Amino acid sequence: MSGGSGASAGLARPTTTTATPSAAPVMQAAPPPPSVDATGEAGRRVANRLRDMREAEQVNVGSGGARFVAGHSLMLRGGTWTEDNLPTGARVLRVRAMARSWFTLLRLRPALREVLSVGHSLRFRLDNGRIIEVSDAAPDTADSEIEAFLR
Repeated sequence: MSGGSGASAGLARPTTTTATPSAAPVMQAAPPPPSVDATGEAGRRVANRLRDMREAEQVNVGSGGARFVAGHSLMLRGGTWTEDNLPTGARVLRVRAMARSWFTLLRLRPALREVLSVGHSLRFRLDNGRIIEVSDAAPDTADSEIEAFLR
């Protein structure tokens, strides 16, 4: 056999075994999975936790209904959500639901957002001497009157 017969038989020569890096097939690595923030997964988890917390605060009983919202125990009586054991003789602030006065109250006391979201007809205790009444029939109370009531 001649020296060239080894190459024709499929044997590799030392000079042909070294491949250049550009000639070798390159496998692309799979891109990393998108981050939780990029997929919105984190937002979905937060929304689910908030929903679970809201549902845990509310208990509906029969057709009349009862709710515990933001520390207020409310019963549905005659179409109005009314807090239990409201003090007699307390000062009452009447505001029209979704009117300018309602938004003024919300702006001045953001902590009332949750209880005000219960409905358009609502009576609840602000503290031992004051009651807030929300109704579609209430007058649109002046901002100065709301500010004075909240002092």
